[in-house]
Amino acid sequence: MTAAADSLTERARAATDTWLREFVIALDLCPFASPALLRGEVGIEVCRATTLEPAVGAIAQGAERVLDDESGPRTLLVVLPSGFSDLDDFLELVGIADLLLAELQLRDELQLVAFHPDQHFADGPLDDPAHAVTQAPFPTVHLLREDDVAEAVMHHRDIDGLPARNATKLRDRAGWRSP
Repeated sequence: MTAAADSLTERARAATDTWLREFVIALDLCPFASPALLRGEVGIEVCRATTLEPAVGAIAQGAERVLDDESGPRTLLVVLPSGFSDLDDFLELVGIADLLLAELQLRDELQLVAFHPDQHFADGPLDDPAHAVTQAPFPTVHLLREDDVAEAVMHHRDIDGLPARNATKLRDRAGWRSP
């Protein structure tokens, strides 16, 4: 790996770690993130793939790591800083990765969550700060154990209200007013 590649890998890892700690956790956008991070259960893996096949392979390897009770993290952020800056290309990758999980009969064991710098909700204005809840510094596929998600949801006081609270929090933080 060249020095430039090492530099991009480290920048992507650092930016993702900062985003996780100073945005997701600091704003309590995902109330499950902080406990998992404190327990050392969150992994960040940077994948330098620029095309679908190796990127899907990296996500599949990440899934194996997450499901490995012995040595894997319980949740993994697969960061793709090199080849998926186009949102449509990234969503195609996520769709193929999801189909792979179905084919491997892992949908009951793993959940995929997609984050992309350009991602936004279909409804509402493009400048709505609430979109930030789906955005990360780089295209990122988050692999979570389904049993961990179910456990966290079961113990959350108001999981159904979380999206609206996050939207309000992000809008208030930005001083945004609806047109």
